[in-house]
Amino acid sequence: KWGEFVDALVVRYDGNPNIAYIDISGYGDFNEWQTSDQTQTDPAWDTAVAAGNYSAAAFQSLDGQARRRLVDMFIGESFRQHACRDRSDHVHYVDYSYGGFQHTQLLMPFSGILQSTQYAAWQRSDVGFRYDCLGGSMKPQRIIAAAGDTWRRAPVAFELCPPDDFVLDVARSVLVQTHGSLVHDNDSALTTGDAQSLVFGAGYRYVLRSATVPDSATPGQDLLIRMDWQNAGNAPAYRRMGQDFKLYLYLIGQSGQAALDGQAPVDVPTWMPADVPGGLPPDNLVSVTMHLPDGLPDGLYQLEVAIIDLRTGLPIRLGFGEPDQAGRYPLAQIRVGE
Repeated sequence: KWGEFVDALVVRYDGNPNIAYIDISGYGDFNEWQTSDQTQTDPAWDTAVAAGNYSAAAFQSLDGQARRRLVDMFIGESFRQHACRDRSDHVHYVDYSYGGFQHTQLLMPFSGILQSTQYAAWQRSDVGFRYDCLGGSMKPQRIIAAAGDTWRRAPVAFELCPPDDFVLDVARSVLVQTHGSLVHDNDSALTTGDAQSLVFGAGYRYVLRSATVPDSATPGQDLLIRMDWQNAGNAPAYRRMGQDFKLYLYLIGQSGQAALDGQAPVDVPTWMPADVPGGLPPDNLVSVTMHLPDGLPDGLYQLEVAIIDLRTGLPIRLGFGEPDQAGRYPLAQIRVGE
């Protein structure tokens, strides 16, 4: 029945641009993969991993097989001779095959069952990670190790622990080291200042470090703009979450309307955090050539920049300066002609 429900979700919602992500759910308290009975987890898993066996055969217990099947419903997998127990306590063997979500971002909740988190990641490298008690009593290094380098391929999301089990410094450390993108302030009773300090670096944060712009231009010729961008945030953007961004430049006339605009030939979601050791260079050097039409009226123009969210068609907030009413950021004035 759960598989039929997930199949119906896939038909209705897979690829919907207004859905940021869907949890792989169906197991544990609150559907978030908690278990208070550690004997339910598969003791054969550690032995299998130590031997380099990451296959489905490592799930030897009925509980392990059930968890594998729940993951397969979402990621899209097939398996033969899956063991399951009926209400009369009899074990049956069945085959299954699921199409799964192929376009919408999936997140795998983690609450201590490492082998299920690892299985989802090994089967689909584009599955993200979610933990529902950031700043809580679980050892931080256990969470950090479970998340691994997921953030390089898929988003990492958190919910905050309740106030009686929350330590701000622990939450901040885990968020930074896992390169988290989202934090859900679910009745945590954080003060505004603490909440802002915690999530300030979460996700992407694009900063224009410098720009080289000519102070004059001539109609009929090219205008060359060079920029040095940096992702000063904690993670890249993720297209599967709807974060598909394009960089635009605008030449604004005296009327306040854009007389000319141009898209930069760059892939903004590939801009990685600047402080990642061994990662891509922190500087993203961008050159844009705007051809000024022959009939462009002489006068003083304002050059402005924006990163546009293709899902909404609107500019996003950037990590420098203040935008104008249209959400664009002024760079320099350019005199055309005369």
